[in-house]
Amino acid sequence: MKVNMIKQTKNFVYGLVLTPVTVAIYSITVAQNLVPNPSFEEVKQLPCDLPHYSVPYGETKEWFSSILNNWTLPTFFPSSVLSIQLDVTCTANPIRYNNGYPKDGKNMVAITLFQDITIFQETNGRSYIQVKLNDKLTEGKTYRAGGFHALANNFSTHAANNLGMLFTQEMVQSDTNLILSQYKPQLVEKKLNKELNVWKKFGGCFSASGGEHYLTIGGFLEDKYTEIVQVIGGDNQGSELSAYLIDSVFVEQVKEPFIPNVITPNGDCCNEKFVLKDAISSEWSVTILNRWGNRVYHSSSYKNDWDGSDVNGGVYFYYVQHRECKNLAYKGSLTIIH
Repeated sequence: MKVNMIKQTKNFVYGLVLTPVTVAIYSITVAQNLVPNPSFEEVKQLPCDLPHYSVPYGETKEWFSSILNNWTLPTFFPSSVLSIQLDVTCTANPIRYNNGYPKDGKNMVAITLFQDITIFQETNGRSYIQVKLNDKLTEGKTYRAGGFHALANNFSTHAANNLGMLFTQEMVQSDTNLILSQYKPQLVEKKLNKELNVWKKFGGCFSASGGEHYLTIGGFLEDKYTEIVQVIGGDNQGSELSAYLIDSVFVEQVKEPFIPNVITPNGDCCNEKFVLKDAISSEWSVTILNRWGNRVYHSSSYKNDWDGSDVNGGVYFYYVQHRECKNLAYKGSLTIIH
């Protein structure tokens, strides 16, 4: 739901001519997630076994597509679908191996960020997941993208960073079971999550080139550029693995605000407050300075609630910045008329 009330004014204050301004009285904006089936709850079927028990190499793409709606594999290296809906005797039920619970809902996906199988002389092992977004990204617009990841207990001997989000115009498809190092993801999570079964947010903000319609999640940087830390000791029988659970994926366009340059907190219920129109105000920080540069108001999570009643009328200056997307920042003058 979105409700807007618009008023145009022309005012003369102390000889200063204020040009017509558009002022938002009330605005509700909701961000739209462009990722279909973001928590992997929409399924076609839920197999009881994990892929390395039941799927021959070369058939993993078809196998994975037969489980989830919307999500696919770009390579032959299988990613796992885990569900607490399955019987506890199933290997794909995470409770069986104490691999934790989904962040949201009943399902989640496990991908491999690092695998070194010395008996096969394979390094840079990776698995990925891919989805077609509900709409193409718009050139020059800023997007927030991310999700939650947790290091999978009993699947992992090591923790690894560099979980990436790649946005492309065309679907990514390869016959490899190794790294897709030829691609450069827009977002890379540098922080290392090495706590078993602890959900942590990943992602960030980026500016779209335009036309990106597919999202691929996984590790795109080679082992030598990745921080890899052993978390479980003992004999790994020639195989070192870092598997992460993925849930609650999102891609949202950041709505840039319309910022008024005049407010009139005079009790007439019109244009009373400093309202960031067409944006989710709580995603923005707001600082108001007087003409001498002294701060008279600040909120790190603005609620469209400052009315300037605690300061004298006159000219002030605002600085508005997105809390996550630091590249989105605006400054200008604000006239308060009591």
